[in-house]
Amino acid sequence: MQQQTNPGSSIAQKYGIARSPLWSGVEKKVREDAKCMTCSNDQNLQVHHIVPFHLCHLVYRGDLELDDRNLLVLCEENVNDHHILVGHLGNFESYNQGGRAAIEGAFVGLSAQQIKADKTWQALMQGRPAPWNKMPHDQRLALRQFLDTNFAFIPTAKASAPFPFLDDGTVNEEAKATTYH
Repeated sequence: MQQQTNPGSSIAQKYGIARSPLWSGVEKKVREDAKCMTCSNDQNLQVHHIVPFHLCHLVYRGDLELDDRNLLVLCEENVNDHHILVGHLGNFESYNQGGRAAIEGAFVGLSAQQIKADKTWQALMQGRPAPWNKMPHDQRLALRQFLDTNFAFIPTAKASAPFPFLDDGTVNEEAKATTYH
């Protein structure tokens, strides 16, 4: 079952980003026979972007909106809601810097109460990245460097490399909008 609201799309709109028209096909493929990576629940599932797709687009790595390496499935089950709790550390404008390893590892099988009491989760909460509109210049640059290091760009027929991100204060609307597909 899919939840009716989609905070990711709402947040993206706030920053002038629209979902790729290819998203629904990618989402459907990822959902096939899926279960929550944290609790193995098969209800109320969401395809989670390890680094939210709006942040990827804002640093000109929109390819990661559709890239399996940046996707996993988490539940939005009422009691545990691993999507917000583990995937976004309580804020859909942020993300879990521990990435796939933290989401698939440290919290597997734990209830929301157990996760919140866990020292690893508490440390991740302390270092939770700020939302884009509060993120300083050096953190924006570090985010792009993190993406380039951990999710190497895969060339496509339309692009051999992503747009450079210099964050000099100007916005390249073409770079922000593209998924390179």
